[in-house]
Amino acid sequence: MPNHVSEWFGHRVFPFVACTPRTLEDQICGRCPFLSSISRRETKCVKTPRSSGVCTINSDSNGQNQDWIVCPYRVIDTGILLQATRRMYRIPKARELELIPAPELQSLETQARVLKAFADHKSVFVFFTDKLGGEVALPGTEQSPRFNLDTTLVQVLPSGEGVRCGQFAAVEVQTMDFHGSYGAAVRNLSDALRLHRRKFGKSVQDNPEWTSEDVEGPNISNVFKRTFYQTVFKFQLGHHEECAGSTLALPQAVWDSWQPHLGRPSLTHLTDGTYEFPLSSTRTRVQPFRQPAWIYVFDIDSGSKSSPNPVALNMVIRCDAITLSHYALIEPAKHALAKIDSPDGLRATVNRRLRKYWPAFA
Repeated sequence: MPNHVSEWFGHRVFPFVACTPRTLEDQICGRCPFLSSISRRETKCVKTPRSSGVCTINSDSNGQNQDWIVCPYRVIDTGILLQATRRMYRIPKARELELIPAPELQSLETQARVLKAFADHKSVFVFFTDKLGGEVALPGTEQSPRFNLDTTLVQVLPSGEGVRCGQFAAVEVQTMDFHGSYGAAVRNLSDALRLHRRKFGKSVQDNPEWTSEDVEGPNISNVFKRTFYQTVFKFQLGHHEECAGSTLALPQAVWDSWQPHLGRPSLTHLTDGTYEFPLSSTRTRVQPFRQPAWIYVFDIDSGSKSSPNPVALNMVIRCDAITLSHYALIEPAKHALAKIDSPDGLRATVNRRLRKYWPAFA
């Protein structure tokens, strides 16, 4: 089945089209509903013209149709960041918290909001991302590489008459790279909006090929290889006393695609509702009071009548750098080596090929 642009400027265009005055307004104005919501001001999509407005791609690469997120801002105002903050900083459910984009602090109104939050015994956090204050870098040294953190959280604490920084935390939202280009599909949608504005929804619904032109499949192996080292590195940050933890947010489609790369582990469901990888002999159980890293697996509720579609949190997985390394480097190799002597294994393949050159090979 072809791959399709499934959400455009935050609203669904495949396999059905969400078409309301609000969805059309976002698409006509080129507005990102997620950045606009979190920044409390109208904000246009920040992507290049060839991919402008593309939030998700629908693909059946995992054997079923799923939405693959291609823009990290798709989930910036969906509760994932809020839940991750509460968990990493161990904020009780009864305690309210404020989560504010760092650039908003230049506003006197926001500064007053922070001070009032302190008076109301709320927890206050600010965050930096690429388009909201800029990514924060972990400086490189002669013995370590430089890394940018996708989203950096910092707790803001009262300090006499002023404020001060508390612990930081890191949140990464894993998007997927796709082969091909979104350019033709974006052009088709833009043309449909221009030429068939009053019948945009029906026109796109009746011509699904418009959302699929030149859109190819996900580059799963490359993304895993590119992401794995950074993820392990950033998970290790959670062991430092200045870091509250690290969270990797994975769309369900990406988590599913990673299963062969992790040895397809059977996760253990814990009494608190979270999950963990089966314990291996290579690591010691991390104490629950000091969990350095988490994996959040989420999905877009494509069946919802709300637009943008809400995000559903499917699993929260306890993790750490050593555990992830074991399941990425040891477990898959163990399963692969177990098939070396099978009829379709490495040894049989080598023998078949050598017999083509020299039939004397048994």
